[in-house]
Amino acid sequence: MASTAALGDIPSLPPSRRQYYFRRIGDRLELKVTPHRGWFISGIILQMCFAASFTILFTGKSSLVLLILDTTLFWCFIPGMLCLLVSFRNTCWLVVGPRKWRAVSGQMTPPDPDGLVGGPFTRQKDGQVHDFISLTISASGQGDDLFFESKTARFWFDPPGLRKVSRIDKEWLAGQIIDFMNEMKVDVVS
Repeated sequence: MASTAALGDIPSLPPSRRQYYFRRIGDRLELKVTPHRGWFISGIILQMCFAASFTILFTGKSSLVLLILDTTLFWCFIPGMLCLLVSFRNTCWLVVGPRKWRAVSGQMTPPDPDGLVGGPFTRQKDGQVHDFISLTISASGQGDDLFFESKTARFWFDPPGLRKVSRIDKEWLAGQIIDFMNEMKVDVVS
């Protein structure tokens, strides 16, 4: 098993961009990539504007009140809900356990690499740790992506939140994931 000395957050996070968090808990590694915070903040502000329009409803009684409510429903509530949906739906996880790894998007909590993952907005890829061959940073049409290769599958891990991270940070992430995968492969064999 992995050493418990590495419990908790990895202290040497790259300093430039932190739209993700990376932590190791015993024999489990979690990488969470969130979308830009602007989506969430915009959604909250638009929902607050919609809620504020209800105070007008209780203070005045005219056709102007109905016009304001209709306008805020169209311009605040619906776009606000869409912003929040994008914020929640575009959260991506890469979880590596002692036996399996799993990449999931559309889930707010870290998935269990050995359990079932489901849901209406969930997309996932998974594989066995002992089948892992390499993780490289390959240039694709939209930038440098993490490319997983195993004996059974190939997989691009390119969530939107990771596209603006520098290549140096991606190399650091790839190195951490490769080290952990190799450590788990040795632990499974022995």
